[in-house]
Amino acid sequence: MPTTDTYAEAVLADGPVGYWRLNELRHDERVADESGHNYHGSCVGLPSLGEQGAIQQNPNCSMSFASEAHVKIPHSPDFSIQTNGEGLSVEVWMRPDVLLFEGEGGKKYIHWLGKGEPERLEWGFRLYSSDHPQRPRRISAYAWNPQGGEGAGAYYEGDLVAEREWIHLVACFQNYVDPCVKKTGVQLFVNGDFVQGPPSSGTLFSNEGSWSVVPRSGDAPLRLATRSATANSFLTGRIDEVAIYPKVLTPERIKRHYDVGIGRSWGR
Repeated sequence: MPTTDTYAEAVLADGPVGYWRLNELRHDERVADESGHNYHGSCVGLPSLGEQGAIQQNPNCSMSFASEAHVKIPHSPDFSIQTNGEGLSVEVWMRPDVLLFEGEGGKKYIHWLGKGEPERLEWGFRLYSSDHPQRPRRISAYAWNPQGGEGAGAYYEGDLVAEREWIHLVACFQNYVDPCVKKTGVQLFVNGDFVQGPPSSGTLFSNEGSWSVVPRSGDAPLRLATRSATANSFLTGRIDEVAIYPKVLTPERIKRHYDVGIGRSWGR
């Protein structure tokens, strides 16, 4: 379908390698990539289709997920951090409808979007249950080594993570550089604002004495509403307007996307 609305124009102007509007109305219909790169996906299970979307004054729909329903998009190196030497940005609007859950392995968190499976992990978003003893309602973006373990991550913990409320997230995974030369890692933006990133130690790919993450491309698919399709690690809620960019977006462009999405006017 043509993408002529203001929000899509803002996204496409930044050259995504994948852009899924989740506007499908049939489960056997491909989940269209509207970036022009033809990285189309498919529905797994029965997400609810045609739900009201995140973008104000826009007729595009979103998908609602429950149980183990998700979207699966075949692997491409374009979805990996180190592919072109300019990093990677992942943008998504998400609405959690349930914030109290047992989570993956009873750990009180879920991985609700990402790329990676055991022994070939890459990056993903994590959400903590509202009754997690240390990190209630925390939302994080992580990069891992293929074998997993501790990762480099940035997080937000606050009132913007609320049931049945849309939240705009952009994770920027900077290009890995030898830590002796330059410290790089993960940046997180929430509702258009920067919340955490380098030089904060927890966000760095290499955190001396704790972990050293060297991002690598694996052949696991990209999934929406889960990462590895692990038991009890699926989102109950909605996802809309997922875009992946082969670079680190500037704070100004991220702010513009959010402002256009909520209907705030721009003079340029």
